[in-house]
Amino acid sequence: MIEPLDQQVRGADPDRWLSSRFAAQDKRGGLIGLYALDLELSRIAAQVSQPLLGEMRLAWWREEVEAQRTSHPALAALVESGALGVMRPFVERLIEAHHADLDPDPFADEAALMHWLDETCGSVMAAAAAWLAHTVEERATRNTARAWGLATLSPDRWPATWREADPVEAARHLRSQTLGALEAARTELAALPDTAFPALAHATLVPGYARGLALTPLGKRARLLWAVIRGRL
Repeated sequence: MIEPLDQQVRGADPDRWLSSRFAAQDKRGGLIGLYALDLELSRIAAQVSQPLLGEMRLAWWREEVEAQRTSHPALAALVESGALGVMRPFVERLIEAHHADLDPDPFADEAALMHWLDETCGSVMAAAAAWLAHTVEERATRNTARAWGLATLSPDRWPATWREADPVEAARHLRSQTLGALEAARTELAALPDTAFPALAHATLVPGYARGLALTPLGKRARLLWAVIRGRL
């Protein structure tokens, strides 16, 4: 059951999939289920012709999570691995946060964007860390999630204040915010158990993405391996 889902995540989300390879074997199914669910939720806004249809889909996911049904491979992976019991508060927040995707208007400002990143990227990373270690405080992953979210942010998610600024200055500001979040994350990681590190190891790729570097699959593997060995981003 997990193998087809694993391959789907590998194709659509290779960085987080690669991080999951460093988790204990019995924990990978939960991570893959979480990442697959996140991918499904992230696609809803682009798949529907009107916001109401998106609201209905998100309501369906919320109901399925509450009932712990296995009606989708991602849910099956979460339920059968036992991960949903640990992750559920974060998953519910994640579903709720994706309602913002259905609004055609951009985020009003940077604060609104950061809140969305905390509730989407932050919820996923906190859920993954909690599943791997069971004792993680969310603050230990907050800035890592922000750095990852900013580094992989699509321009169509830029807030209105950035769109109104000079494009070069906006891009420079984004890079500064991304690297600043990563620097703050490195301090927070002192509170993170070693077993939880694969939940955020992919953030070691943030500096390369922030600087527009072309990272090869082999280069990514090497960076991730070195980060996991050191336990540092």
